[in-house]
Parts: sequence; structure tokens; C-alpha cells
Amino acid sequence: VCSGSPVSGLLNIRGAVGGSAVNPTGVLHIQLVDGALGRQKLARAAASLALDAHQLLACELELVPAGSHGHIRLSGNVGLAGAPAQQAATATAGLSVMPSSRPANAAVSGGSVMRANGGGAKKGRKHHQHQLGSVAGAGPAVSTEPELEMALSVKDGGVALLTGLAPGLTWNGGSAAITLQVTGPAAAPVVTGTAAF
Repeated sequence: VCSGSPVSGLLNIRGAVGGSAVNPTGVLHIQLVDGALGRQKLARAAASLALDAHQLLACELELVPAGSHGHIRLSGNVGLAGAPAQQAATATAGLSVMPSSRPANAAVSGGSVMRANGGGAKKGRKHHQHQLGSVAGAGPAVSTEPELEMALSVKDGGVALLTGLAPGLTWNGGSAAITLQVTGPAAAPVVTGTAAF
């Protein structure tokens, strides 16, 4: 793949990009053919990334060693807009106006009820704008700190793959089950997990 890299093989990449420069979207699929991680050959090496309009990056990675059982699997989401921004986008997308009894000459516009006569509509619109301003001002500060929600699973022969990344680590075989969960902001993530050998 790259000179000096512990990863070798033929890299196959395909994807699509959409959205705008400010709010991009896209999907990327990566596959390593005839790959190896250090001296350990790979039966399968594939990854996929998908970025949606809310800047939520979904990630999946799977590495399977050749000639033995086991795997390394990484999956989860990275909120590139930060948790408060995602919650605000979700809340805005979920706003709806429930039908209610109103006069026949009333119309719904932007979530507020306004009378069809001139003065009433103008007054209703001003009141509606004031409500939106107060709601936006009362919300939490928007953070751009990436928000993590990832899970890692290393099973049996998958540990042998880690030796390609850490030369001082050796694996003589056997069974292993390692799970890790990483959540929270990227600057201060919370890591929990278990390991059994």
C-alpha cells in the first residue's frame, strides 16, 4: 500500500460524494486484496464510511486473518458536528404542528396560527418570530467537538493481526475475546470493555 507501512496489498476504493462544500455527504468503500498486516496474511480486509447530511460519519471495519479463526471488527458513529449540534438538528427536523380547532379564516404558517385578515396575520408572525428567538437563545452552546460512539471486537486469531501493528507483541495461539466501547467527546472519551483469554 505505502512504503514503510505494515499494511501491504492492492487497495480497491470506490465511493460517491454529494451535498455541498459546507455540508458534504458521501459513501466510501475500501477493500484490500491479497493483503497482509505485517507478516500475517489477511483473508478479508474491508472498510466502509458514510457521511450523512447531519455530519454523522458511520464507520465499519473488518479484518479476518488467513488460516485461522477470528477477526477485528470496528463499528460505530462519529458525530463531526458535535452532540449539541446533532440534537438541535434532530429536534428541528422533528418539529410538527398538531391540528387544533381554529376559526375558518385562520391559516397555519411556520407553525403559528394567523388570521386571514391583514392586522391579525402580521401580529401573529411577529409573535412567532419572538418565540423562535427565545427558544434558540435558551438552547445549549453549539460545539464542533467530534462525538464518538464506537465499538471494537477482537476475537481469537484477530489478536495475531495486532502483532503486525505492535512489533513487541507476540501471539502463540489460543482463544481470546476483547471488546471495547468508546463514547463521548473525542478530546475526553470514555473507554470501557472486557478481555478474556
